[in-house]
Amino acid sequence: MSNLKEVSVFVILLFFVLLASLIVKNYRLQQDFFEKGVMYENEHKLIPAVDAYERVILAYIPFSSYNQEAIDKILLICDKLDPYDKLYCYETLRSALFQIQSFYQPYGELKEKITNKIIDLRTDLYIADLKLENKKEEIHKVMEEITKKEFNPDKFWSFLVPICLLGWIFSIMAGIWYRKPYFYGLGIVFFSLWLISLYMA
Repeated sequence: MSNLKEVSVFVILLFFVLLASLIVKNYRLQQDFFEKGVMYENEHKLIPAVDAYERVILAYIPFSSYNQEAIDKILLICDKLDPYDKLYCYETLRSALFQIQSFYQPYGELKEKITNKIIDLRTDLYIADLKLENKKEEIHKVMEEITKKEFNPDKFWSFLVPICLLGWIFSIMAGIWYRKPYFYGLGIVFFSLWLISLYMA
C-alpha cells in the first residue's frame, strides 16, 4: 500500500511540474512574440505585428500582463489600417479571443464589440464592391447572422473539456491509490468524453 501511495504522490507531483513547465513555456512565448510585434510596429510592418500579437494571445496565461497589452496593441493597429486590412485585423483578434476560451470565457464584452465592428465593416465593403447601397439593412442582417456563427464554440462542450480532463487524471490516480478496477473504467469514460467534448466544442 505504501508503494501505491508513493506512486500516487509521484503522479500528482509530475502533474504539477508539467503544469508549471507549460506556464513557463507559454510566458516565454508571450515575451518573444510581444517583442517581435513591437519590432514589426517600429518597422511599420503592421500586419506582421498583428500576427505576432495574436500569438501572444494564443499563448494565454491567466493574470499575465501580456494578454491585455497584446489586445491593446492590436486594437490600436486596427484603427490605423485601410478597411480591408482593418477587417483582417479585427477578425484575427476575435478569432484569438474565442480560441482561448473554455469554461472560463474572458473578454466577453470586448468580443461583442469587435463582432459588431466586423459586421459593420463586412456590410460596408460588400455594399461598396457590388454597389448595393439600397439594400444595406438586408445585407447587414445577413452579415450579422454569418458573423455571429463564426468562431463561436459551444459553451456546454467547452465547459466539459477541462472537467473531463481532470476527471480522467484523478480517476487514474484513484485507481492506482485504491487498486479498484472501477476507477480505471471511470477514467476511460472521462477520457472518451474529453475527446468528444474537444471535437464538439
